[in-house]
Amino acid sequence: MKKLFAYEILMKKANADLRTSKKLLNDNDMDYDIVCFHLQQFIEKYLKSFLIYNNIEPKRVHSLEILLNDCVTVDNSFQKYYINEFLALTDCSVLI
Repeated sequence: MKKLFAYEILMKKANADLRTSKKLLNDNDMDYDIVCFHLQQFIEKYLKSFLIYNNIEPKRVHSLEILLNDCVTVDNSFQKYYINEFLALTDCSVLI
């Protein structure tokens, strides 16, 4: 059995959050704040996985902006994600 690295484990969990979001969107009775929560979790885990892959210990925060800032220091192409809709998802992690 292949040993998974920490970033791979985090990516698997991130992808599970994304799958959950997609499934919940098909539920007519679903509260959209729950979908947003899972989307925020997907992005947070994805960003942290990227940092771990690049040998950077991610900060223990839920702020997508803080994590995104750290990712930009490694790869400038992450700047394209500085959009309000993306950053607004941070509230979904702490308000729910």
